[in-house]
Amino acid sequence: MTRYLLATVLLAACIRKTPEEQLQKDFEPVKSWSATVQFAGEKWSANSVPAAFVRATIAAAEKEYDKAGKAIDDSQAQKNLRDQLRHELDLSRAAAERLKRKVS
Repeated sequence: MTRYLLATVLLAACIRKTPEEQLQKDFEPVKSWSATVQFAGEKWSANSVPAAFVRATIAAAEKEYDKAGKAIDDSQAQKNLRDQLRHELDLSRAAAERLKRKVS
């Protein structure tokens, strides 16, 4: 029993992520949503999807952008990583905002 408990504790210690790894993991949805917003915009430009679909996609992306912003604010990761991800987030937000204005 003691060996099992020790193995479990050691495994848990090995699985723990650094602040940088955790922040990068928390940021992954931003990249996915940014690509989704871009794709929706391209399809809308080609008259393949309605504007309502694009607006809904942007709204969902903005929720994830808000979560990522909070994760960056709360993170203990190195400043240069936080700054880099904040810049990427700002670019994603700006692109979504430009598209939102086009479809409104």
